[in-house]
Amino acid sequence: MRGNHGPLRWLHGNPLKVIDDRMDIQHFHLSGMRKVRTTVPACWVCCCLQSMLYLFWLADGLHGQVITEIMVQQAERSFLDEDKDAADWIEIYNPLAEQVSLEGWSLSDDPNVPQKWVFPKLSMGPGALRTVFASGKDFREPGQALHTNFKLNTSGEFLGLFDADGVLQSGFEPEYPQQVAGVSYGFAHRGAVHHEAEPEFRYWVPTDDSLDAAWKRISFDDGAWTVGHGGVGFDGSRGAPLQSLVLTDIGDVMRSKNASVYLRYTFHADTENPAIRLKYYFDDGFILYLNGRRITSVHAPSTPVWNSRGNRARQDGEEWLPSWMHLEAGDGVRQGKNVIAVHALNFRHVDRDFLFRMSLDWWGELEGVAPTPGFLAQASPDAPNIGSFEEVLTPPTFEEEASIFNETKTVSLVHKNPRARIYFTIDGSLPDESSTLYQGVISLRASAQINARAYAEDFVPSPITSRVFIATSSRSNTLSFDSDLPVVVIDTQDKRISSLSRTPALMHIYDVLEDGRARLNHNPVFQGVGSLKVRGSSTEGRPKKAYSVEIQDVHGNDRDVSLLGMPEESDWVLYAPYNFDRALMRNPLVYELSRSIGRYAVRTRFCEVYVNIPNRPLGASSYQGVYVLMEKIKRGRNRVDVDKVLQRHTELPEVSGGYVLKIDRLDPGDNGFVGGSQALAFVEPKESEVTSAQRSFLVNYLNSMNRSLRNRDYTADTPAYDRYLDEPAWIDFHILNEFTKNPDGFRLSTYMYLPRDGRLTFGPVWDFDRTMGCDDDNRAANPTGWSGVHRYGWWTQLFRNPNFEQAYIDRWQSLREGVFSTENLHAIIDRMAEELSESSERNFQKWPLLRSVSAWRTEVRQLKNWVRDRAKWMDAQYLAPPRWDTQPGPVPEDGFVRFQSDGNDLYVTMDSTDPRLPGGGVAPSAQALSSRRAVVEVDQPLRLMARSYDNGRWSGLLEGYFVLPEPASLILSEIMYHPSDAAWVNTPWREEDLEYLEIFNQGDRSIQLGGLALTQGVTFTFPSRELLPGQAVVVASNPEALRESFPQIADAILGPFAGRLANNGETLTLLDGAGRVLDEVSYEDEEPWPAAADGDGFSLVRMRSDGAEPTAWIASVESGGNPARHNTSADILVSITRTSREALQLNFQVEAGRSYQLMATRDLSSDAWEIIQSWEASPTSQEKTVVLDAPYAPQRFFKLVTP
Repeated sequence: MRGNHGPLRWLHGNPLKVIDDRMDIQHFHLSGMRKVRTTVPACWVCCCLQSMLYLFWLADGLHGQVITEIMVQQAERSFLDEDKDAADWIEIYNPLAEQVSLEGWSLSDDPNVPQKWVFPKLSMGPGALRTVFASGKDFREPGQALHTNFKLNTSGEFLGLFDADGVLQSGFEPEYPQQVAGVSYGFAHRGAVHHEAEPEFRYWVPTDDSLDAAWKRISFDDGAWTVGHGGVGFDGSRGAPLQSLVLTDIGDVMRSKNASVYLRYTFHADTENPAIRLKYYFDDGFILYLNGRRITSVHAPSTPVWNSRGNRARQDGEEWLPSWMHLEAGDGVRQGKNVIAVHALNFRHVDRDFLFRMSLDWWGELEGVAPTPGFLAQASPDAPNIGSFEEVLTPPTFEEEASIFNETKTVSLVHKNPRARIYFTIDGSLPDESSTLYQGVISLRASAQINARAYAEDFVPSPITSRVFIATSSRSNTLSFDSDLPVVVIDTQDKRISSLSRTPALMHIYDVLEDGRARLNHNPVFQGVGSLKVRGSSTEGRPKKAYSVEIQDVHGNDRDVSLLGMPEESDWVLYAPYNFDRALMRNPLVYELSRSIGRYAVRTRFCEVYVNIPNRPLGASSYQGVYVLMEKIKRGRNRVDVDKVLQRHTELPEVSGGYVLKIDRLDPGDNGFVGGSQALAFVEPKESEVTSAQRSFLVNYLNSMNRSLRNRDYTADTPAYDRYLDEPAWIDFHILNEFTKNPDGFRLSTYMYLPRDGRLTFGPVWDFDRTMGCDDDNRAANPTGWSGVHRYGWWTQLFRNPNFEQAYIDRWQSLREGVFSTENLHAIIDRMAEELSESSERNFQKWPLLRSVSAWRTEVRQLKNWVRDRAKWMDAQYLAPPRWDTQPGPVPEDGFVRFQSDGNDLYVTMDSTDPRLPGGGVAPSAQALSSRRAVVEVDQPLRLMARSYDNGRWSGLLEGYFVLPEPASLILSEIMYHPSDAAWVNTPWREEDLEYLEIFNQGDRSIQLGGLALTQGVTFTFPSRELLPGQAVVVASNPEALRESFPQIADAILGPFAGRLANNGETLTLLDGAGRVLDEVSYEDEEPWPAAADGDGFSLVRMRSDGAEPTAWIASVESGGNPARHNTSADILVSITRTSREALQLNFQVEAGRSYQLMATRDLSSDAWEIIQSWEASPTSQEKTVVLDAPYAPQRFFKLVTP
């Protein structure tokens, strides 16, 4: 909040925001007090200003359920939902001595929408605690984990628990305070709670079946068993990553002897109705018994024996993810003695690692909660809260930035609280009060990750802060290294990076500075910890290794970061061009081509890399050459943008997507599946997470698609396969692989995805090091001839369809006019070569595959020659298209449009239809032109479409628009760029589905929209359609979603557009068919642009033709916007401007034939409205201006009505 006013109190039940010296208010107009938002000076509105108080609400004592704890941002990922997501959560407590029902109750983060998320049929016993995930997933199935349809805001917001009548019973009002990652907030419970972080237990590795089932019972005597604490395990793998979780090492008695171990933990509950919460880690399986009763199991046989083993190995860090279990009287917890018995299982008795670790809380009767909330000392979902504090300590501050150093480095820590004690570690472990107390500078002689945390009385300990310092050899000149590329420095601290397991490493990234150099003696742009693994199924044996990289936080969780300007994510790849690609650029080249034609491919940055050699400090020998830092293919908003498939998604529409699949070698432990006669592997979700219903859906879908490929009805307007596959995307994917003559294309490293309610889409493209005349693989050496996989798998049937092949020709010849033109291909290669000119020399000094810089430049020239020759050869396989002699644009003065042809006849249409019919026939409306006189007469705006024709062969399509000399009077008249959360709650839609743009014809003649295009911000090409004067069309992100919201304007809705409207503002451009700019708007989400349009549910509505100025726009009349309002109503937009301290000016347009009254009031809750001025009906539309005496002090609201 800026300015000196501070936040505002509620005014008539509505919050008003002060932004500097201006304030959002509401005024009204035209029949029914419909709201319009604008801004006026804050002192014009009468209200009370005061400091914001963070309040909570408990309805008249504890008469029902209350919110007792919230977690807005987990740090340790210690409480995961069933999808292994660390979601926000809300804990509900029943303080009553009786069972109560939550059915019909609701949670909401909006006080005006109390039933935003409604509980299913659910009961809570006396003193029970129930956690609801605030994940946005919207799941409310009784008996399963519950998920709200909203998430919690870290900066603070309203949160309420409402009863079935919509009355607020508990919550934080007006909002809870700013939250701290990893710290929960709520009310401490009253009552005794017992916490055991490392409980004492007894264990036994059985050698036969003599114990039978007796060992699980309370009465069993385990006195001869060995005593342990916290859990058991061992880790003999390289780097021993699990060892930090192992508190009792049993490798000597278990490994290579048995895959089973028995554990018993005994505790005594001294109260009635005791409850337990367990937190546990395991690798690979277990069975848990309570007082002899089997409670749960994971990866375990149904009938275990003394030497049973787990039925699946945990992978990809699963063993680091904690699980939780809540047990109470109904599960068998009793007053007095209780025994938890665990049969822990390894996948094989010879495996190198194993783990079962457990901690627990148990309690009896609770006695309510403290009267005020605070930050809690320890997050405790589904368990009582212990101890709350008003504040969380801020983290300590490092006085030195992360850096590389020689010999020694001193590091200082400070804290602004003089009572704070700082504890730190230098080995990456988490500091606590048993760690080293900071008492002076820290002196480093080796690479270190310093983690520090502050403690003080009456405060929650601070979040952990971290710095990474990397040491170099004292004899090395590494610190003086600089480059014109970014530099990545990796220090594994003497660990070898494996292809079998992940290796933790310290990381720095140095970007290029303003002088064009990246320097290792400057501060890195990224410092942190990564987890690395050697990657590449066929290339991992090369001396220059490629790595997969997971960026992690101090807790070992995935950490989304932006690296070198690429969108935030945790998973990255360091690709190592080596012997196949001695030009060093084949992968980045193809990925850029893909993105340039509108198909997502991973983003890339060239860089140079240092990786230390085990048992040696970082030095000159650590230099590894030129790499490409690039995104990993995965599901995500900025990567493969498909919905997440959860295990509970077993019915349509959720089960229909999104899936990411691949044709490739299987990952370890996977079996893959066959669908549509094609062997496939799961990428996301992982195969182990896919349910039988999801697998069946995919197999049936792919089988149906495969059958549709064999349909021989080539005269149909729409092919049978159209419902199953995205033909344009398939064609682009094939062209990118065929043009490069990728020998692995379509059979390896081939990705595809199936969006929810969408069609199978090939991509993103991947792995092109063996293409385009590469070295050491002659399959792509010759630029002529089709690749060996040109018609592989499903493509065989597709290319038998003449319509698919024609669409392929059309796309290829269109691309050759732009992205795939020889000039553009060479320009990209030249630009990349310029980037690599310096670093390539160092690369080949390290890896002497080439002996000189000139040899590398020869490689680059060969690549340029290859792509030139390849494109020419592919051109020659198809009939050349006609060319324009008269360029599209304004209708020519002589009325004739002329074509050029390479000796072939032409067919031309003037009605926006294709001259070629499906199946290859000539369209009835097509006009035949000979190559000797290829001319048509044009006397009005139209779209011309032409193809060359020769003995049954058609060229690609040539199309262009001829328009009137005067540009069309079209404007961008409404922008819904940030819909409200409430607009899509309880619907299948996402926020971005409700984005739209309105295009308005403000001229006096009809306009043909065909050929118009939105080209910046979002993209969309308009179909042929007539737009009458005064009418509007709406281009939607999701037309189906918008039609459901506005059925009355369904016919005016077009789309979908590609891309998203940026919530923080961007430029939108509307072009006509001749490429002329008809309108351009650059909107923003900050003042003076209307604030109500930024997530409050209102759109930007244009009031004046000059749309470049923020004052030309106001927030919409109604929440949800007013799309195509010009088509359906006579709404009038009122502009309010203060012309002086004492005067206010209102401007608006009135329609012909209608009378109007301008009315005002000082109190919106009153029915008393004063008539300011009246106008009789006029024969013409007019603009009205009213100047009012309006001193600053009183507030006034206006409406314009038609009597």
